[in-house]
Amino acid sequence: MAADGVTVIRAPSSERMNLDEAIIEVIEYADARGFVIRVCAIAEPSRVLHALDFAEDLIDEPAQLGPWADCWEGLRRGLALVDPTR
Repeated sequence: MAADGVTVIRAPSSERMNLDEAIIEVIEYADARGFVIRVCAIAEPSRVLHALDFAEDLIDEPAQLGPWADCWEGLRRGLALVDPTR
């Protein structure tokens, strides 16, 4: 996904995610950063791989992301995925 301008960040735990127990977060910034995917480092690898597949679909259809909001990181919109298999 890096070739498509997507940054993947491994966060140390779900506490740093926007939702408790989130596996990944897909964030689209309104500046040159573009898309960022934050991955929970303690999630099971099989769940992370499935969530990343779902994240790719979100990036292809960004209208599925939440509304723009101001936050300490800048103007962005996004979605935290707790379990995309449900």
